[in-house]
Amino acid sequence: MTDKTSGASETFEQIEWIATADMGIGYDRAFKQDTTFLTPAQSQDYKPAFSPDHSQIAFFRVFSYNTPANFNEWDTRVAVMNADGSDVRFISSLGANHVPKWTQDGSNRIVFSTNYKTGGGKVFWTSPQGSPGQEELLTSFTGAGYEENGSALHDGRILVQRWDMESGHGLFAMSPIPAGQSTYQALVYAPKGSPEDVSRISFNKITVSPSGHRIAYMKMVNGRNYYTQSQIAYADWDAATLTISNEVVVAHPCKEGPTWYPCFTPNEEFIVYAQNGQVMACHFATGETKQISAANHEYRYVNVAGVIK
Repeated sequence: MTDKTSGASETFEQIEWIATADMGIGYDRAFKQDTTFLTPAQSQDYKPAFSPDHSQIAFFRVFSYNTPANFNEWDTRVAVMNADGSDVRFISSLGANHVPKWTQDGSNRIVFSTNYKTGGGKVFWTSPQGSPGQEELLTSFTGAGYEENGSALHDGRILVQRWDMESGHGLFAMSPIPAGQSTYQALVYAPKGSPEDVSRISFNKITVSPSGHRIAYMKMVNGRNYYTQSQIAYADWDAATLTISNEVVVAHPCKEGPTWYPCFTPNEEFIVYAQNGQVMACHFATGETKQISAANHEYRYVNVAGVIK
């Protein structure tokens, strides 16, 4: 990996990442055609995420798609491996598990979401040294509803998107307490300065920048499929007041394929995302956007090196 000095100007050429590439996990660098596969292509490995010290990678592996078009029917396990691809271990029970992310408060937990065949979904966490069956429930609602985790904050809270009869629809900061005892605070969405109603907006794949002062997400307004109808946006983020403001849209839906999974670069000069199977980068200061993937792979779920997504 390239040594990036904090405060030094970043360039397109310096961007490095891991991603699902041809259904394996690949390590790449901008404009290079020398992908290093950490797990074999076609091993059905998704959504890799670096640990805070970058020594490990969490991801999930699909064992059965059952009904391919319905993720709730998939059978997957959350896994963790060393950053070089060695020592793959499964740390969750079998289910529709996805979106593994690491806590950033020193607790060293992997947070993930589980969907259910009967509908709905909840958030769990576990230790990277754990075994299947040791995961702990965090989601607090007991009835019908859906919750999916985003980034964890430096203070230990976890950003979630939530739909349930108790809290309604929207974005929340979860204070995680095992055994389904977590508490929640609603985020304030004020993209143009004043708070707005989020009941008709779907947010997905929420990620906070390394400094903790920016946030990025997929955003769909009055749509039906947030993978094919979402924009990529970033905004200012105030963790003290849980406020999103000064939103900037950097990518719009692409008819040819999904626009999804944003990630910041270490010095926050770029936002990186996947669009129609390729890795794209947008420079904040100039607005210039380039395709930075050059190898002949289909890329999904980008996690930039040096960043805890």
